[in-house]
Amino acid sequence: MRFRTLILLLALFFTIAHSGDDKSNVRGLGMAGATTATSRTIDAIGINPALLAYMGIAKGSEIKGRIIDAETKQPVPGAQITIKKLNLTSRANFS
Repeated sequence: MRFRTLILLLALFFTIAHSGDDKSNVRGLGMAGATTATSRTIDAIGINPALLAYMGIAKGSEIKGRIIDAETKQPVPGAQITIKKLNLTSRANFS
C-alpha cells in the first residue's frame, strides 16, 4: 500500500512540475520550440514582452522596474518588473 501511494504521489508531482513551465505553448512546441514567434496575448508576458506593446495590450498600463543599467548599458542581474493595469481585452488580428 505504501509503495502504491509513493508511486501515485511521484506521478502527481511529476505532472505538476512538467506543466508548470510558462515558457512554452502548444503552437511553439509544434514549431520546434519557436515560442517567441508564437506567443500571443497573455503568453507574451513570459516569452516576448515586446509583443504586448505591439498588440496594444500594454497601452495605458504602468510598467515599473529597471532591467538595464543606465551607465554600463548592461542587463541588471535579477531585475524584476511590475506591471499594473494590463489591458487584456484588446485583440490583434495576425491573419
